[in-house]
Amino acid sequence: MKTNLDSMFKTSTDLELEGIWFEINETTAFRLKRFGGKNAKAAKAATAKHYKPFAKKAEFGGLSPEEDFSIVARMFIDTCLTEWRGVEVDGVPLELTHENALELFTNLPELFNALYSNAQSVDNYKEVLGND
Repeated sequence: MKTNLDSMFKTSTDLELEGIWFEINETTAFRLKRFGGKNAKAAKAATAKHYKPFAKKAEFGGLSPEEDFSIVARMFIDTCLTEWRGVEVDGVPLELTHENALELFTNLPELFNALYSNAQSVDNYKEVLGND
């Protein structure tokens, strides 16, 4: 079905599930699947996995900001982050592992916030539509 609203709201399943590159600068980039959309099932599973140990504490508003950040970052890493390039620590390339990503995002929360925001944006995963 093709509608007059496709250009504003239709997303690409391939882009959402395979990910797109977010360039930080000319040498550093992160490939991210969408947090939500066609990838919502993975996001829901990661949410359940990482919040479960803290369920009672979260229910009563007892999570510290650090715990909350760690949970959200772990969900994001599991759900969205597929590759990175050009990430270095003290001039040495950093291998993408769950632990390295969590440490990077903990040390650079504004980087995490930018990536997380981009992974949630519908505009970044829109289908490229032709003129047919």
